[in-house]
Amino acid sequence: GLGHNAGVNLTSGDDNIYIGNPGESSESDTIRIGESHTATFVANPLSCAAALAVLEVLERRELPKRAAELGQIIATRTEAWSKVFESVLEVRGLGLAWGIEMDSRDSAQALVRGMLKRGLLALAGGPAGSVVQLCPPLVITDLQLAFALDSIETGLRSL
Repeated sequence: GLGHNAGVNLTSGDDNIYIGNPGESSESDTIRIGESHTATFVANPLSCAAALAVLEVLERRELPKRAAELGQIIATRTEAWSKVFESVLEVRGLGLAWGIEMDSRDSAQALVRGMLKRGLLALAGGPAGSVVQLCPPLVITDLQLAFALDSIETGLRSL
């Protein structure tokens, strides 16, 4: 995580902090950056240092760009799965966060078990437990990603 096991939150937005109800903010409900405000864990030095280190690595290694590139590889590779594999209803995702929606919870669980046998970790989630969730690490290599996708296809063929 951003703070590497130290509590830290990140919120992105404009230069104002809104404390009222969404859509009902007035001037009196706004704190401008630099004005006095506090919370129990605001600016914990350890958490801030860890978060800054993580952000520096993300930027230096261009990991968001890499995630987008790998996401495109996944999209290209998986676009036909719902037509080729009877048990796959839909594959959707962005970057390195993907879901394979299966026709049932049982199919999702069977795929997850097959992936585990091939050395891959995944979870079945969603409201019905029928979406196999894929979240490979930002540092995955092209070869590792190809192995993972090959392994998933092998599992889908065996259902």
